[in-house]
Amino acid sequence: PAAFPCSADFVYHSTAFSSSLGTPQGYATAQCYLADCYREGIGGAKDEKKAVEWYIKAAEQGDTR
Repeated sequence: PAAFPCSADFVYHSTAFSSSLGTPQGYATAQCYLADCYREGIGGAKDEKKAVEWYIKAAEQGDTR
């Protein structure tokens, strides 16, 4: 994956945005980056379950990676 600055703040705000408003179509790449953060433990503890959830959301938005 491309380098992306993941921080606890990014993870929190991305999750809050996606959970409260629904992630608009076209944000599949951002969803993948968030999944990468969870998978690698960047900005917080590793959480493979949440990573998979975000990868699935990205796939549902059309991401094919």
